[in-house]
Amino acid sequence: MLYCPRCSLLAEGTCPQCSGKVREPRENDPVLLARTDALHAAMLEPLLEEEQIPSSRGATVGAAFAMDGGVLGLLGASGCGKSMTLKCIAGIEKPDEGRIVLDGRVLYDSAAHINLPPQQRHVGYLFQNYALFPNMTVRQNILAGLHHEKDRRKREKAMQDAVHFFQLDGLEVRRPNQLSGGQQQRVALARTLTQDPRIILADEPVAALDPVTAKQVMQDFVRINREMGISILLNIHHVELAIEYADRIIGIRAGKIVYDGPSANVDQAVLDAIYGDNGQAEASV
Repeated sequence: MLYCPRCSLLAEGTCPQCSGKVREPRENDPVLLARTDALHAAMLEPLLEEEQIPSSRGATVGAAFAMDGGVLGLLGASGCGKSMTLKCIAGIEKPDEGRIVLDGRVLYDSAAHINLPPQQRHVGYLFQNYALFPNMTVRQNILAGLHHEKDRRKREKAMQDAVHFFQLDGLEVRRPNQLSGGQQQRVALARTLTQDPRIILADEPVAALDPVTAKQVMQDFVRINREMGISILLNIHHVELAIEYADRIIGIRAGKIVYDGPSANVDQAVLDAIYGDNGQAEASV
């Protein structure tokens, strides 16, 4: 992805806003576009009241649930609306109608014509492909999340703290293609945390990882939640990992919530309700 210094947008060709020239992003560029960089977050007790995702997007979701911290996992068959739910909360996708409220703050309300842009929603979002800048080092990728901090010493300290927290010491000068999948995921998490989030949305964060690395990443999410008090909302296909590491599970089937409760209570009957005829094929406990 290339960067437009005039509009602070990332694009593959010319800038979609001003049609101007774009260039390779640099360490100090104010990269704020949600589709390719981590988003800000600032909610301790987020509340998603309701949302309606347009059927033209491939899924219609009616969801109503509250989250008061912890690690929450979304389970459901492919295409049921898990990713769409996260994207609508983050502002990456726009629902046709409905209302989305986080921590008492309205992010989207079709009736009131409210639709905050992603960079104003204060929601940390981790993409499945990590969205790291391939031409930047680990250090530069993490510093990209600190563009708002003007003090160079504070930026450097925050970057180093993130490196230590995620055990990335010694990898600071490597580029993404020189890292393992788990290391790339940790760099993406580190960049998100430099923005001081209070909630993180993660879309299939362990889908491309081997079982051992996937567990390590899930442990990272739990550690972030326990040590930093940051709420975690995961879209995840790995049922065993969701049950082991999430405090609570929400099961979605055909766009509707069919289970909402403790992960410890998820049994085969619950999975059958979530996955239907595909329950035996996609999930078992």
